[in-house]
Amino acid sequence: MEGFVYRIDETQYTEKDLERIMNEENVVDGTKQNILIKFKSDKSGAIDELRKLQRHLDAAEARRKFTEAKNYFLLNEIYISELVGSKIKEIIANLANLCGILMAKLEDPTYHRDTTPIKENSAKLFDELRTLLRNELSQG
Repeated sequence: MEGFVYRIDETQYTEKDLERIMNEENVVDGTKQNILIKFKSDKSGAIDELRKLQRHLDAAEARRKFTEAKNYFLLNEIYISELVGSKIKEIIANLANLCGILMAKLEDPTYHRDTTPIKENSAKLFDELRTLLRNELSQG
């Protein structure tokens, strides 16, 4: 959810392009019509609305993927060792914390909390999990 993302601007797209993008994003008809109407008189404002909508759609997709991964782990936890399961639970907790911060930032763009320590901890936890899995797999 963070990093560089290419988004459209009013100089690059026509109304048809905008409509196509919103159809691909499955934007509901009422919202789509409002943005298209605004595009005719205020291209920049319409693009800003679409960007905000895309951020919300991205956040919803991220939440869905996170929940899907967490549920997959819970359903398959019985098949992995206690040590690996414990490490995965740490990763899930860390990612849940990061998602919470990113959702808060989405709701309030002025909200700021440094996520660097959480991201660094995530990388460390994933490395530890990778090592645990390699060790377990090498033991047969």
